[in-house]
Amino acid sequence: MLADLVGSIVTQLRSTLRISKLEGDAVFAYALESEIDGSTLLDTIEQTYFTFRTRLRDVNQATTCPCNACRLIPSLDLKFVVHDGRFARHQLAGTEELTGSDVVVVHRLLKNDVKTLLGIDAYALFTEACLV
Repeated sequence: MLADLVGSIVTQLRSTLRISKLEGDAVFAYALESEIDGSTLLDTIEQTYFTFRTRLRDVNQATTCPCNACRLIPSLDLKFVVHDGRFARHQLAGTEELTGSDVVVVHRLLKNDVKTLLGIDAYALFTEACLV
């Protein structure tokens, strides 16, 4: 079930962004500055969220399994962390890895208090660097 949901996210993001890797239930994606503008990025986020919610609804309606994981399907939601910064690409064990301090910033931002502070489960968090 989780693989199905993540797959729908990856498919949608891939239309605009490059998928770097999957990290558990997170999708780490990026775009080069020359490949995307703010409007396209916002459209991609909105469409990805819509696709996720639609797929979530469909999976929930088709599931009759009483296990805890299946019962919690409706409580799943999507969070986006968006940052503009520099990174380096290098090959590691046959896969491309992104490195650099701005990559670390994104990972740190995943551990935030947005849900607690605002009481919302789904959000798109943009750093100030994205707004300049």
